[in-house]
Amino acid sequence: MNRKRFSVLLLCCFFLPAVRAQNPTLIINSDNISGEVSTSNASFTANSCLLALGAKIQVQANADFSPALNPSILSKIKLLVTAIGPNISLGGSATEQPLSTSSQPLYSALLTLLSSGGVTIRYRIPQTEMVHYAWKAGTYTTNLSFTTPGGTLCLGTSTYPASLSVVVTPFINFPVPSGPTLTVNDLNYFRTATLSGSTILPSVYTVPLGLRVKTGAANFAYSDGYPGATNPNTGTDQVSAKIPAPVPGPAIALNTTYQDLSPAGGFAVPEGNTQNNTVSYTISPANLKAGFIQKGTYTVPLYFEAFDAGTVPQVSTIAQPSALTVNVEDMGELLVHNNEASLSFSDINDYTNGVSTSIANALTISKTTPYDVYVRSSSPSLASGSNTIPVGCIAIGPGNGDPSVSTISLSAVSQKIISAAAPVIDRQVALQYSIGPDKVEQVLGKPPGTYTTTVTYSFVAL
Repeated sequence: MNRKRFSVLLLCCFFLPAVRAQNPTLIINSDNISGEVSTSNASFTANSCLLALGAKIQVQANADFSPALNPSILSKIKLLVTAIGPNISLGGSATEQPLSTSSQPLYSALLTLLSSGGVTIRYRIPQTEMVHYAWKAGTYTTNLSFTTPGGTLCLGTSTYPASLSVVVTPFINFPVPSGPTLTVNDLNYFRTATLSGSTILPSVYTVPLGLRVKTGAANFAYSDGYPGATNPNTGTDQVSAKIPAPVPGPAIALNTTYQDLSPAGGFAVPEGNTQNNTVSYTISPANLKAGFIQKGTYTVPLYFEAFDAGTVPQVSTIAQPSALTVNVEDMGELLVHNNEASLSFSDINDYTNGVSTSIANALTISKTTPYDVYVRSSSPSLASGSNTIPVGCIAIGPGNGDPSVSTISLSAVSQKIISAAAPVIDRQVALQYSIGPDKVEQVLGKPPGTYTTTVTYSFVAL
């Protein structure tokens, strides 16, 4: 008798219950804010169905992050299956996908693997996405659903829920700022041109940024002047400070109390979380003239604070020292106005009483160090053709009774008419030219005519 054997193939369908996956967290902090942020997570454990030919892994965010971010960061986060159990060489079966509220394929089995195990997924925010977003401190969460439609012989579909968090830590990075130096090298700064300088305050932050400044003393320290120079005790309030951009802050006069350079509410978190705020320092011509006429170096310590300007501060205040320096160079200018001074003998009274003429603004003097002023003629005589009159008959002295101006008899040798005068800007000097009654005899008997000589004024720094 022939016996026949029958084989029965039982197809078993397994419907796997939902198993909660591990919850990945991406942490953004001061160390990685400008680079790539990533984490790898054994998100869930696969069974052998996932390894069968045709099996898949799909993922989707159930909703956008909470609290809401504008713009959304969902698509900035990329997911990639890097391993299934011991199988770490998945080749083209795994592709990196941006997170979305639509289902995205992460893995499709191209062949049957031999074992199951934990599914490791890398979550990352590329550097190109990090630097083009304003990451604000907070914890942002969304729920994920991983689904694994089965492949050959596996008819069920499993769902693995997970919670993805992005934690942006609150921080402010505020390095020591450079010390600004303002250089006075042009006398026009004392007249019409505002002296200015600047320094950059680079900051990296995830909270609203406040900036403030104060001086370490009420007056500038003074050095490198000239022999005998005294400290002018120039107040620091002669200097104004302001951040003009990207968001203008208030203009302040520096003093020993902290004052805000940032606008109300601070500077908003910028794209890339990095901002260079430029502080502009200015001294008006009036303030420069009032406090910085003397040559020398004026220095005062500056103290900056970077603070969390949010409603509920999360970051401790950072204090950094600096210094403000104003350098005034040795400069001088002597201008002679009304280039012609005329003394005319036109009637008998002139020969009896002498003649004189006054020039109200004969000289304008500017000097940042003490100075002497000298005068001389180009020759010993005034000449009219071949006829001459000795220049010594002419006296030069103050035109308005100024006691600091001496009266001298003109000579071809330089003579001092102003001695050891203090630094000054645009001093107006009135002068009087005269031939006194006692000198008229040197003019008597001279042929009529115009007698001239060139008078030269000069000054010497002490």
